[in-house]
Amino acid sequence: GLVGSEMCIRDSYLTVRDNMKNLLITLTLFCFPAYAGNLTVQPLIDGEDFISDCGCYFYINQFKKPILYWPFGEGKAAIKVNGKLNKMEIIEDVIGRRPGQSTTFHLKNNNVTVKGECVATSVCQNGGECEVSNHKGKITLTLEKQYQNLEVKGNCGC
Repeated sequence: GLVGSEMCIRDSYLTVRDNMKNLLITLTLFCFPAYAGNLTVQPLIDGEDFISDCGCYFYINQFKKPILYWPFGEGKAAIKVNGKLNKMEIIEDVIGRRPGQSTTFHLKNNNVTVKGECVATSVCQNGGECEVSNHKGKITLTLEKQYQNLEVKGNCGC
């Protein structure tokens, strides 16, 4: 039979092995429900994909037109993914109005989810009341089980 120290070694090995197996199962099920896919966003066309109004517009470096828009008040958010226009509900939008303030948003429909974390970088330079704030940060775009992280710049206002 095993002596005391040998039993301790055996028991610690079994515990570590079982814990590693449980950790692997947990990571597989909960930490990786989606995978980095090959999602492509396209610029939105004003008047066709959305009607320009007071709201938030976000851009990625390669496009001069917005890839993401949502209006203030009533209406739906818009993003074009893999050639398809997606209109989304505005679940949350907290807009930072002063430099350094946080901007967060959550937009969603049955297929697409967009979550953003940004920081207000500046406001209008006219010295008076400002109606536009500029933002910089990242969005996470999820389509079914694929996701894409994008660095964005944008502005919110009228």
